[in-house]
This record gives sequence, structure tokens and C-alpha cells, in this order.
Amino acid sequence: MSNRQIRRDAWGLFRANYLGILAGVAVVEGIVLFVYLAPALLALGYAAVSLVSLIGWILLSPVTVAGTASFFLGIIDGGSPNLRLLFSHVGGFQRIRKIWAAVLSYLCMAFCYVLIITAIRLLVNLWGGPFRLEWIMTALFFALGLAGLWATFRFGLLAYLMAKEPDAKVSEWLRASWRVMRRNGGRLVRLMLSLLWPPLPVSLFINVQIRLMREAGTLDPHSVIPSLLPGSIMRLLMCFYAGYVILAFMIFARDLLHARREIAGQE
Repeated sequence: MSNRQIRRDAWGLFRANYLGILAGVAVVEGIVLFVYLAPALLALGYAAVSLVSLIGWILLSPVTVAGTASFFLGIIDGGSPNLRLLFSHVGGFQRIRKIWAAVLSYLCMAFCYVLIITAIRLLVNLWGGPFRLEWIMTALFFALGLAGLWATFRFGLLAYLMAKEPDAKVSEWLRASWRVMRRNGGRLVRLMLSLLWPPLPVSLFINVQIRLMREAGTLDPHSVIPSLLPGSIMRLLMCFYAGYVILAFMIFARDLLHARREIAGQE
């Protein structure tokens, strides 16, 4: 299945189930925003906010990752949007523990990307080193960032596998994603770029406006909250569009795994 076909099928499902998808995405984004903003509202520092948000995201991954995948898989399989599927992985500590382990494994594999993104945001406010060191840091940012992105895409099918094969082992999820995504990372990048380009100008506009407001003194430049505003606003706006992106990704994952099984059966 080509990326164009994936986008067409995803758009058809998105239009046919828009209100139900909007409700599901709103529930998930509400949970994520609470975890994202609650530490900032407690006047914690940026490092503490990042750490608490990361821990909260991991703990809630049975809903925000596996549950979201099950919700959209139900739609792809011909069902109507069912909010109960968002919480279908919450029952049973054994299942929750497997999901936590898979998410932690994913984060460890892609830790370079997470680390560099966090570090670069801190350096934006703290940077004051010599010019040569600045170039070294920039080179490290791109090198480690690319390595982290590569690992992220190789294990990018974990959410689908959690929902489709909940009884499998964590190692089986990781191995399956690693094998299937071999030589398909570029295709996934092209698909995501074709889906995510519409929100990019909006995100740029929001970031510029927040920056201008901080420079004008409208927002407290020493507060953590203005740094979180662009991402929070984009999450709220993406509630109306994210369902299409997730549907396309889930169709992409199903097509890859189905094709892989067919090839294995022929062999």
C-alpha cells in the first residue's frame, strides 16, 4: 500500500467518524496536558517540570499509548469510536507492567534524541560559551539527534503491537518492530512529513508570538509556563487534526506487519 493510499483511507475513516475521534483525542490530550502543565502550575523549575512530566507520561502510557492504539484500531477494523478502548489496557498489573517496560525500553533506545532536545532547550536560555564550543555543541546536537530519531523510527510500531498482540512479550514487540521497520524508516518519515506540514506554520506563528510577548514583558520571562505555552496550545489545536495522523500511522503499521506475515508464510 502506497503512502497516498494510506492517506486516502485514513481521511475517509477520519471524516466518517470525526466526532467520535474528536472525543477520544480530547480525552487523551486532556490527560497529557494535565501531566504536562500541573508541575508548572506548582511553580517547579524547568528540570523538575520535565522530569515529573516524563514520569507521568510513562505511568499513564497504558491509556495514552496502548489505549490510544486500541481505540484507533477499533475504527480501522470497522467499528465505531469506543472510548472504553482507551482504558482497555488498564486492568491487570501484569499487562500494565509490560506496557511500562516497553515504553521505558523505547525511551532508552531513543534517549539520545530526548536528551539532546532537553539540553538544547536549556542551552537556549543558558548559553554563553565560546564560538568554537558552540559549533561543537551544534554538531553533537545533529549527530545524536539523528541517532535518536533513527532508533525512534525503528521501534515506532510498539504502540500498534501493544494493542494488536497484548499477550506477547515485550522482547517480541521490540524484535517485531525492529525487523519490520528495517528499510521502511524513510517511508515513515515521508508519510509523517506529508501529514504534519499543515500544523507547522501554525506552530511557528504561535512560537513567534509567545517570544514577542516575553520580550515585550507581557509574559514573565523567568517563569516556566511561557516555555510550555506553545506546546500546550498546539496540543489543543491538534485535537481537531491528530486523529487523521494517528489513523494514517496505524494503517501504515498494519500494512507493514501484514505484508511481513504474508512473505513469511510464502517462505
